[in-house]
Amino acid sequence: MMKYIRGLFALLLLIGLTACGGGGGSPGSTTNVKFFTTAPDSITIAPGASQTFTIGGGIPGYQANSSTAAASVSISGTTLTITGSGGGSATVTVKDSTGAFVTISVKVGTGLDLFTTAPSDVIVGVGAQSSEFTIGGGSAVYAVTSGNSAIAQVVSSGNRFVIVGVTGGKTVVSVKDTIGGVVNINVTVGSADPLFSTAAGDISLGVGAATTYTVGGGAGPYTVGSSNVAVATASISGTKLTITGVSVGTASVVIRDATTGNVTIKVTVGSTADLFTSAPAALVVGIGTSTPTFTIGGGSQIYTISSSNTQIATVGINGNKFTITGISAGTAQVVVRDSNGQISPIAVTVGSGAKFYTTAPTAITLTANGSGTYVLGGGSAPYTATSSNTAVVTTAVSGNNLTLTGVASGTATVVLRDAAGDVIPLSITLGSGTVNAIFTTAPSTVTIAIGASPAYQIGGGVAPYSISSSNVGIATATLTGSNFTITGIATGTANIVVKDAAGIPVTIIVNVGAGAVVPLYTSAPGTITLAPGAAPTYVIGGGSSPYSASSSDTKVATVAISGSAMTITGVAAGTATVRIVDNLGTPLTVVVNVISGVNSPLSVAPGTISGFVGDTVTIRVDGGSAPYTAVSSIPANGTITSGAALSGAGNITVLLARIGTTSVVVTDAKGTVSAVSISIAAQTSNMVLSPVAWNINETNTAVIPLTISGGNGPFQVFTSNTLLSTVDGTSPDPVNPLTFNGRTINVSLGTLGARCVAADTAVTITVKDSVNATTTSVMTIKDLNGGAGC
Repeated sequence: MMKYIRGLFALLLLIGLTACGGGGGSPGSTTNVKFFTTAPDSITIAPGASQTFTIGGGIPGYQANSSTAAASVSISGTTLTITGSGGGSATVTVKDSTGAFVTISVKVGTGLDLFTTAPSDVIVGVGAQSSEFTIGGGSAVYAVTSGNSAIAQVVSSGNRFVIVGVTGGKTVVSVKDTIGGVVNINVTVGSADPLFSTAAGDISLGVGAATTYTVGGGAGPYTVGSSNVAVATASISGTKLTITGVSVGTASVVIRDATTGNVTIKVTVGSTADLFTSAPAALVVGIGTSTPTFTIGGGSQIYTISSSNTQIATVGINGNKFTITGISAGTAQVVVRDSNGQISPIAVTVGSGAKFYTTAPTAITLTANGSGTYVLGGGSAPYTATSSNTAVVTTAVSGNNLTLTGVASGTATVVLRDAAGDVIPLSITLGSGTVNAIFTTAPSTVTIAIGASPAYQIGGGVAPYSISSSNVGIATATLTGSNFTITGIATGTANIVVKDAAGIPVTIIVNVGAGAVVPLYTSAPGTITLAPGAAPTYVIGGGSSPYSASSSDTKVATVAISGSAMTITGVAAGTATVRIVDNLGTPLTVVVNVISGVNSPLSVAPGTISGFVGDTVTIRVDGGSAPYTAVSSIPANGTITSGAALSGAGNITVLLARIGTTSVVVTDAKGTVSAVSISIAAQTSNMVLSPVAWNINETNTAVIPLTISGGNGPFQVFTSNTLLSTVDGTSPDPVNPLTFNGRTINVSLGTLGARCVAADTAVTITVKDSVNATTTSVMTIKDLNGGAGC
């Protein structure tokens, strides 16, 4: 029994000790659950935010602390509160009264990596600011700084910032949070493109010449300097660079931007081409007459000129222009020199390359008080005329004009002489024989436009002459001596009657307006495409003015005409037909497509072109917003021959004129720009002037075109006889007007007196290209009457 009682007492004692905290001297506890918290091992919390958790188990009397100020912690009963501070990380330790503990890793921030909406590379202009950027992630506490505030500054507020350009250059803007996150932004103040100029790396200028170029890229502002201001000076205003030639020599012009960018241009003042003149190597000048004005080019561009014998020929020079004047019969050498000592000699013959001649026949019949006018030429001026019997005929000479006047019946001999003593005798008869028939240089039927006034001459018959019109409402005629003009007044037909003093008539039928020489035309293509509001202007010509035009649908497009200018205006999307009519009822039509909405992007193809000098290439333009314009960056290298202004999609043709590079820049109506780069190489083929040999009658007044094949422009052209012929190249070079880029040469004979030859005469036409290759064509002027005169 006692054993049972002792066992019961022990059991009761054990129960009592457990209720008092578990014994062992520990504080009292109500459970034997292990110490715990509901917080996870690791938490992320935003600055200023709080999270609460429950503590339990273990022995109450809980405590908590944070390892850093990034987070604070507090306990209220069994509630644990963790609060984020300024960002960072901390370890929170929670303990019970026995020292049992739990650790919680706390990261104060967003839980995301630091980021910004700014791109990794930002370009901002000087004095300009970027768009606004946003920061996110990281600790949510941010700082934005510039690596060089003299180049770029930062304006920030909370999680937003902008970058402001101060001066040209590059720096780094850093975005940081408080937990070590960093995002770097590369900032360029100025241009992302490298420094450049539109000038070539090697340019040539004349003394006193100034050329402007454009500077871009790099980081402005820009500066410029010359290595030798005695040779060339350079100045810059904004993006406009001006280089001026001062004296012959070379210099280097260096352009610098606000950072380290620099561009060097080699400048040669004076021409890199050999000295040349537009005068032929040998020419003929009449006594008392002067040559046309010739031009000097190449060399140093500082020129002098001299004559070996000023009693035979004198010279005059003004800049790069000169003339030669014949003083007396003979030969002399004229020498053109530049300041580098280069020379260009010209062999001058004073007199005439042709024999002394007259347009008067050897036997002439005149009437009393009647007169005849003729031309003297060739030989050596001045000319004289004497009559063996002034009671029968008198003479008068004025320059190259001879006038014979009948006095009374009889015969006489008139002797014509030049300064060299050559003579031409003329037999004159009055009172018998037949007077030379009256004639005019006008054709028997003439077609002219309203307002046109062609001029003609009268010859033969018996002066003075008279002229009249059968209908002055259609055409009028004006007479001055032996010259007359016909003027078209209105559409119709009239007869112009020319009479001499004896009343002998010559009738000319004049058609005005009808059968116009040039058919009605317009510069507008057959189909054009416009945007609403676009209003391109075109030219109307030919036909018979005035012109009228109408639109088939004015809700789509309208048309207005002012003189020869036609403006078509797009109104709304659709298609209309514009009908143009001249005064004779001749029609032309233009189809107008007006489009709206989003157009396809501007397309210019090909993007790059390589060709040879003399080639013609085509560039296609589509899309974008019509109309389009096209310009060549260096017209002397690549010349736009058609398509410089396009009213709609179409082609641009470019003549590759000389060795080098150029860019054709196309701009649409909205300012969208596309450029085509063109490289031009030298032709490898030989140069040929076609035809190589040809004939022309001495009376022919036509302009004959010759064609250059091969060779490398620009070109020069010369004739061996400036009295008998005139030569002109087409498309003068804008850089050097002494040369031309076209491949057609126009050749014509001289005036009536100057083109007449006493025998078949050869004239050599010479073409020289930019690499000094030459080719020739020989023109033979055919004598039609077997002697002097024509």
